[in-house]
Amino acid sequence: YTFEEAQKIVLDSYYEFDEEIGEIVESFFKERRIDSEIRKGKRGGAYASYAIPNRKPFILLNFTGTLSDVSTLAHELGHGVHGTLASEQNIWNYHPPLTMAEVASVFGEMLVMDKILPTLAEEERTAYLASNVEGMFSTMFRQNMIARFEISSHNLIEQKGSANWKELAQLYKNELEIMFGDSVMIPQEYYYEWASIPHIYRTPFYVYAYNFANLLVLALYQQYKLEGKSFVPKYKELLRSGAKDSPKELLKKIGIDISKRDFWERGFEFIEKEFINKLD
Repeated sequence: YTFEEAQKIVLDSYYEFDEEIGEIVESFFKERRIDSEIRKGKRGGAYASYAIPNRKPFILLNFTGTLSDVSTLAHELGHGVHGTLASEQNIWNYHPPLTMAEVASVFGEMLVMDKILPTLAEEERTAYLASNVEGMFSTMFRQNMIARFEISSHNLIEQKGSANWKELAQLYKNELEIMFGDSVMIPQEYYYEWASIPHIYRTPFYVYAYNFANLLVLALYQQYKLEGKSFVPKYKELLRSGAKDSPKELLKKIGIDISKRDFWERGFEFIEKEFINKLD
């Protein structure tokens, strides 16, 4: 894909969802607030920056023309939409809480997926769907496993006053076995993988939010599929709210109760219907 082709796919996807959101996305291109060029000395990766409400968001990515890059563009523009709509809030309520921060970005990826999937050749389509399923496995099951390891290791240290290398490796081994069961053989070196995960040291008890956000956005997208255009005003209200309330209360205001199991089940139903079944 050329950058112009990616731009058209992303713009069409957002405009088909909602005119106002499409205009916000288009403004990033018109106002040259996207740094997509690869050049010497530029940092890798991709991110959206929105620091304060009265300054417009900017986006950085490194566009190489892959399908993944098209999704990344949609993802970061989703953050940009969130930052733009939430600018109605004051500085204290501007940035969404961690569990809500990925809603607009992943939602944008889903819009593009729906747009682009019918245009792919069978082999590309299969690879794209499989890649998404693998990513969801990593986001949900693996991050849950790491969160459980954090809890069990902190509990052990609290009880004993300390924990040695072997004890922590055993706890991690237990969690790996819970996650994989007897489906694979787990090499011994993986028992020590926890030592290489920076979140455990830099931002303890952070990783649960990845799973929360992923399942939340899948369930929201499932709701959009069911409700159609009547869902759009509620979704925009959610983004406009920034961090003015807890995630539970923000979602409650648009008719979603995250304390109910069936809401979260929608995320798994969506994975089965939109990904797994299409791979069969």
